[in-house]
Amino acid sequence: MPVHAAVHALQTFFEDERVVNAVCDRWKGLSYGPQRRQAAADAGALPALVKAMEHHRASPAVTETGCLAIGNICAGMDEAGVARKQAAADAGALGASVNGMQTHPEASTVQEYGCFALGNICFAADEAGLERKQKAADACAITA
Repeated sequence: MPVHAAVHALQTFFEDERVVNAVCDRWKGLSYGPQRRQAAADAGALPALVKAMEHHRASPAVTETGCLAIGNICAGMDEAGVARKQAAADAGALGASVNGMQTHPEASTVQEYGCFALGNICFAADEAGLERKQKAADACAITA
């Protein structure tokens, strides 16, 4: 399934947990190429993932796969990678990840992938990166 079709499915069927998990599962491999990560971001994956995670807050499976997908899309320290990190923060991914971690403290993979997403979004030492770190702290990421 092409990236734009996966994003469209996520945007259209975000209420269906099976669709959300299938799309997120498709993005597990996005860490294997910056073009694939950028294509997902350009197609609107980050706000769609946040919307799905917020809608399925009670689902540890959606939280787990959503955090993993966000973390993969935000990987990279080139200019495009840093822009994806900021786009994730702007879309509410920090709060969605923290909320998921707080909702499912017993789910070790939610904790692992939540930390992965938060780490990738916050990783940068520039001013915007420092602001993302503060935003994560304000969202209670440290206690989560």
